[in-house]
Amino acid sequence: MHSPAPPQAIEPQRLSIHLKLANDEYGAEGETFQLYDVEDAIGAAIEPAGVIEGHEIGKGFFVIFVTGTHPDTLLPMIQKHLSMLRVRSGSFIALRRSDGSETRFPTPP
Repeated sequence: MHSPAPPQAIEPQRLSIHLKLANDEYGAEGETFQLYDVEDAIGAAIEPAGVIEGHEIGKGFFVIFVTGTHPDTLLPMIQKHLSMLRVRSGSFIALRRSDGSETRFPTPP
């Protein structure tokens, strides 16, 4: 008699939210402080489906890193939250799959 194969673990996948800043470096004075609140609000909105793993500031973007096992669930949650904000043109959400491929989605206007 064969025993059933153990379920394969679902590998977490990463989303990154790239919020365009006022300039191509670190944004306007005080701009990033407001984005910390956005990061916290997104973190609360996606629990328990995903978790914020940190952020990075530079090269004209405030980037929020999100990890979850079901990015197809997380993506609409993040898009809904961003649609309530004024997000600069050029912002986007990137989905990096475990195979290394990446798909970019524009943020809501």
